[in-house]
Amino acid sequence: MKMKNYRHGDLMVKEISELPKQLKKLNHNVLAHGESGHRHVVVADRPASVELLESIDGKTYMKVLGGNASLTHEEHKTITITPGFYVVEHETEFDYFQAEIKRVRD
Repeated sequence: MKMKNYRHGDLMVKEISELPKQLKKLNHNVLAHGESGHRHVVVADRPASVELLESIDGKTYMKVLGGNASLTHEEHKTITITPGFYVVEHETEFDYFQAEIKRVRD
């Protein structure tokens, strides 16, 4: 089975086969905040449900069940996320002047 990947601005949402253990449920639907004040927001399409979860090391996971979800942002096209388990990764870049890897912000 091929796992799905979704790119949305500076985020990569990657499908995984199962969620890790000991995740904490988050009580919001914002995957990321941008420098401009815009947000990547995930919303369940009826009758689906979406849960955002966080691991001890700060990684964000998403569970979409019962239908699709929409991922929105003021500067990007809305995309549809199909049911499944996902890990959310932030794009990074190497800053040659600082000699460090930094998270890309949109």
